[in-house]
Amino acid sequence: MWVCQNCKRQFKHNHQQHSCLVVPLENHFSGRPLILEEIVRMILENVKSFSDVQVSSVKNAILVSSVSTFLALKVKKDRVEIEFVLTEVREGFPVNKVVRVSKNRVAHFVAVGSPEEVDDHLLGLITQAYQVVRL
Repeated sequence: MWVCQNCKRQFKHNHQQHSCLVVPLENHFSGRPLILEEIVRMILENVKSFSDVQVSSVKNAILVSSVSTFLALKVKKDRVEIEFVLTEVREGFPVNKVVRVSKNRVAHFVAVGSPEEVDDHLLGLITQAYQVVRL
């Protein structure tokens, strides 16, 4: 693991390219419905129960990493866009898009607009993404 001396974020590789622009978590919710903050906090509460997890608030996303980043939360006007990587394609609700990023990795995209959508199934997919980076 490598820690950037400027922003104090941890990375898998030495001198990994990144932006050092970190912002307060609250910046992501400015001018947005409170329900979106509730969605993010529900997800963060769940992932903080995993061992060795770091949450980084950067300009365009809230990134969650362990060995490497396994979850990105992007707060939009009326939803939270969630991105995570698994080893195989999982289609169907709540996943609305998949993109193969390598032979063994598939990016999954989910849009969440209400706290009720943060259910056991979604949290299970996020847990699997955490397990993937720990392989």
